[in-house]
Amino acid sequence: MFYNIPIEKFEIASKDIVKQGYFIVNNFLPKNEVDMLLNALPSKGKFKVHKNQFESKRVFQHANAFNQDLTNIYDDLLNEDSAFVKVIKKVCNLEDIFTDFTNYAGGISVMGDKDYLDMHIDNSHNSSRKYYRRINILYYLSKKEWREGDGGELVLRPFGNKGKTYKIPPINNTLVVMLTNRCSEHGVEMINSKFERFCISTYYYSTKSQSGKSYYHCTTFKYPDNKLKNFKSLVNAKFRSFYQYLK
Repeated sequence: MFYNIPIEKFEIASKDIVKQGYFIVNNFLPKNEVDMLLNALPSKGKFKVHKNQFESKRVFQHANAFNQDLTNIYDDLLNEDSAFVKVIKKVCNLEDIFTDFTNYAGGISVMGDKDYLDMHIDNSHNSSRKYYRRINILYYLSKKEWREGDGGELVLRPFGNKGKTYKIPPINNTLVVMLTNRCSEHGVEMINSKFERFCISTYYYSTKSQSGKSYYHCTTFKYPDNKLKNFKSLVNAKFRSFYQYLK
């Protein structure tokens, strides 16, 4: 599906990835391929509800086995020899990254009215805890035009809560490539309308962390403006990290 990679768009967009920690490619796929993917999306009832104190969304983790068109897009996202993976390695200057065919923590999510995802740092590793997450790939699809005030923006703090905050609207056919490390935070603003935002996601890994130092942590939610909530979230993450370590 990604046989016509807009390499020029990637090269221009990715120039600031070291400085700002992410880049965007707008109008990523041709319209006929976007329409094909929109028609291939699972119905909302097939998604699993994830709702707790940190998030509200629906997920479908085995999308690559659901429909041939979705299988094709995941083949491009996860095949080491695909043009897409090669371009990501090149423009991010990360030739040592590799894909994960289990697509751990990847898949498709859908968020609608009152759904949200609090700011957090992603789980640092793959399922076996051998490899570090280095790149997060997000591709947005929507059947309805996003409008100012709908909510659902991706919020990025690539260098933690003391760094700059970026907000990216979930506009149909937008690709976001972001660096993932122990301080890169992201979340999703609450949706305040009937707008629905679909996101196809996956991660790329390497044997070493960005800093070269060894570490491990579970997904950790961040609340810099609420010390008590932030402390509870940190304790929760430490407990889950310790539990995963014992498994």
